[in-house]
Amino acid sequence: MELFPSILKGMEAGVAATIVNLLIDMSKGILDEKNWLLTLIVPASFFASFFLNINVILIIIFCSFLCFIQTYLKTKKGGAGYD
Repeated sequence: MELFPSILKGMEAGVAATIVNLLIDMSKGILDEKNWLLTLIVPASFFASFFLNINVILIIIFCSFLCFIQTYLKTKKGGAGYD
């Protein structure tokens, strides 16, 4: 019966490693875009969720709104052609 908890612990480690790998890959993609808003959203979202205990859904909605506004302003100026 001691085998089953050990298997679950191993699966937890695998899931944690996968999440860390995903976070690193996503962060590299964001930093490569050289977009200051996207670069600031990552640590600000973590801070809001972890330290301020703000609901994740509210953070996602707020960040989506910020990105929508940024895209709208870029297309209005003609800076980016999103077709």
